[in-house]
Amino acid sequence: ARDLGRACPLFEKSFTLEPALGALLNVASCLEQQGRFASAWIRFNEAVSWAQRTKEQKREAFALERSAALKARVSWLALS
Repeated sequence: ARDLGRACPLFEKSFTLEPALGALLNVASCLEQQGRFASAWIRFNEAVSWAQRTKEQKREAFALERSAALKARVSWLALS
């Protein structure tokens, strides 16, 4: 129903209760759709690592694609 306000916390809870790559990808996608690009980028990068460890090429490719697309939308700040 595209009710992100309800769905995203449920995906987070699902991932917390039973960590799984699919749940992590759902969390990342939900964060992206909410416009929380930095959080989504971090989660997609976690998913890339997970997919590489478990040799799930399709999910790795999806997470890499989303991560790359989001990187340009994330604000960066350098302090010195």
